[in-house]
Amino acid sequence: MAKKSKSKKKKKQRVSKVIGIILLLCIIVGVVVLGYPSYNNAQNAITELENITWKFEELIPEEVLEDISKFDYQSKYWEYSFSSSDDKLVALDGKVNRPTYSDGNKDVTLYLDLKLKNVSAIDKIVFNILGVTDTKIEASAVIVKLPQSNKETLQEVYDFLNLPDTVYASINLPLSLTTVPNLTLTWESNDETIMAKDGNLVKTGSANKEGTVKLTCNMILGNEAMTKIFNVNVKNDLVINEYNLVFDDYKDSSYSETSYKGLTLINSLSENEKIKFKSTSDGEDLDGSIITGLIKSSKKISFNYKYAKEETYTKASYVVLSKSVDLNAWEEMKKEKLMDNEEHTFVCDLEGDYYYKITFTTEYSEKVFYLDNLVIDRGIIDSDIIKSLGLPSTVKENVNLPFTTSYGGKVKYTSSSSSFTNLGVCTRKDEAEKVTLTVVIEEFGIEFTHELTVLGLNERISVEIRFIDVGKYGKSDCGESILIKYQDFEILIDAGDRYDATVQAVTEVIDKYSEDKILEYVIATHPDSDHIGSMDDVIKKYQVNNIITFMGTASSGVYNDYMDAVNNEGAEVCKVLDSYNNVNGCNRIINIGEDVFLEIINTQNYEEEENNARSIVCILEAYGVRTLFTGDADNNSSELEKAYMNTVGDIDILKIVHHGTREGTTMEFLEAVDPETVIVCSGNYFGNKHGHPTYEALGRVYQYDENIKMYAVVGGEVDNCKVENSGSFTCESEGEERFYQRNGMITITINGTDNYTVTSEYNNGIPIEIKDTDFWKEVGNLG
Repeated sequence: MAKKSKSKKKKKQRVSKVIGIILLLCIIVGVVVLGYPSYNNAQNAITELENITWKFEELIPEEVLEDISKFDYQSKYWEYSFSSSDDKLVALDGKVNRPTYSDGNKDVTLYLDLKLKNVSAIDKIVFNILGVTDTKIEASAVIVKLPQSNKETLQEVYDFLNLPDTVYASINLPLSLTTVPNLTLTWESNDETIMAKDGNLVKTGSANKEGTVKLTCNMILGNEAMTKIFNVNVKNDLVINEYNLVFDDYKDSSYSETSYKGLTLINSLSENEKIKFKSTSDGEDLDGSIITGLIKSSKKISFNYKYAKEETYTKASYVVLSKSVDLNAWEEMKKEKLMDNEEHTFVCDLEGDYYYKITFTTEYSEKVFYLDNLVIDRGIIDSDIIKSLGLPSTVKENVNLPFTTSYGGKVKYTSSSSSFTNLGVCTRKDEAEKVTLTVVIEEFGIEFTHELTVLGLNERISVEIRFIDVGKYGKSDCGESILIKYQDFEILIDAGDRYDATVQAVTEVIDKYSEDKILEYVIATHPDSDHIGSMDDVIKKYQVNNIITFMGTASSGVYNDYMDAVNNEGAEVCKVLDSYNNVNGCNRIINIGEDVFLEIINTQNYEEEENNARSIVCILEAYGVRTLFTGDADNNSSELEKAYMNTVGDIDILKIVHHGTREGTTMEFLEAVDPETVIVCSGNYFGNKHGHPTYEALGRVYQYDENIKMYAVVGGEVDNCKVENSGSFTCESEGEERFYQRNGMITITINGTDNYTVTSEYNNGIPIEIKDTDFWKEVGNLG
């Protein structure tokens, strides 16, 4: 067969190549000719989108007081529709339904859904390449509450106006209030032989005539009226219960020394809703005892006691009451002999300021006893009466000063300055001013001075964050509790573990710093016992107005106790996702004061089954200072922190997640939120039973920034510490060892000038940094 010549083959190849080039050029020319207009259209669509976004944001004010105008923009490329995150506040036609004054301002997000109009197939291809697709733009706004109506004002007066249940002296019943100038108050008494309508008590000789009187207050403001009725008991004997305990909630499963509601319990445990004591004949150190705190003006003690077992007794046991002025030397007051199975009542009159000790002793080698229904009465002292007034420490507006105490009495004020008068009228000047009120309660023979600060016109009220030392009194091996305070507005985040020692640590902080004993918000981050264990006690003791709680339920007794307290409180309760989504009357942002608010963060994990994973995460922003509260929302076996860290933004203060567990506080997380101060809460002492805080978490913080300020609430010796198989560094600090290099409660004060201070309960208020502790010097080497 003849072969084709090489020249013909090459010629054919050249022709094919030329044809290919021509086709490629045609395609390029076609794309340019056909695609260039589509490219121009895409650029024009982008420009229109920018203009629409700008105009929409211009249309929506930050604070909405009236209906929102219809959005109008003639667009060649986009069609749009308006929507709202809450159409009850802002309807689809832009009509605004402002919340009532009592409901407060409401946050809403407004949306403009944008869809591309019909475009050619080539346009679609080019638009997609350039990322021009259907989109949604949004604008946030605050729907401003309506002005307060006379009816709402009267309701506030109704809530404010209170009289004590029992009085021991006359009351100067008010006829007006400083904060409501046009308000008229009139009073009626159903028995003027006991108390007149002006609040004066009727005497029978040198004493008050005792009995119960019904006082009716008629409140009139404009065309609105309201009535409030008070039933007041009039008594002469100024006696209150210092203790009135039935021990139904006391829980301790081993004979030990512990605390319960201010009592020290030695060699005791709980059984059958009573206290069970064990005593031996070997000596006083082994005898079951109760030791009270210092009881001033003590009057009487009573309690029930018996043997814990039904037996025949031939030897005697004894219950002994002693008193002491200093907890060192004890003087026996009364001793009773026990030789039967009956329940006995121990009663003894008291007098003076003493500590008291109840001790069980026995002639047997060992016996156990029950004690129940402990009541200790004392007289009312001056500090009770003064404390009950709850006078403010800082003011910036008119104040209704208390007209009586919790025990009655007419309260009169004399002011040192016209900036704040004896009637509570406030006149602010450029600079802050200290004002001294001289307070006289003649009926009780009390006169004292009270200092307050009238804020300057350009000054702001400090915001205080207290990381409570839940392990202060022992027992609470882990857990945390945090109190946020702005004037009389308090938020409690968690309440530590299920121990009486924890309850004591938490409630004494609330008692000290909350003047009105009202918690505006309680946040229960998740159902673990070291976070909600003492929450039921807190809810029972204080008025709680709002509760934000985790999603889902739990099967523990602690959870059941918590839910019982929540259901019985009558507070407004919001699940965290309802708060985040601004639905069912709940709000993502809690407005605390001017430029002070708390925001719920969506971690994308709130509906997880694992307790820690569903921890509530929130940010407090106060005058530009941002604090992140993380609960126990660490990564564990997930990447939880990664799911929300980029929505947080830069923060100033970080409450380290999950007490410093190794799975949390990743380098990636630290880089995303960039804290400058870190607070560690881990219960009782360094190296608790879970090995918290871990050297891995602390090490990552110092690796991120070696100059970062990191403080722990706890402290502790490291002589009795060891590395577990898990790698955790655990310790066994006992007694005073726990207080070695301990900061105690850490307080962050944000003063409104874009900065803050950090102080500690111990160490003269100067907190010890973790890197300077013996603990870190020891565990830092583990890494």
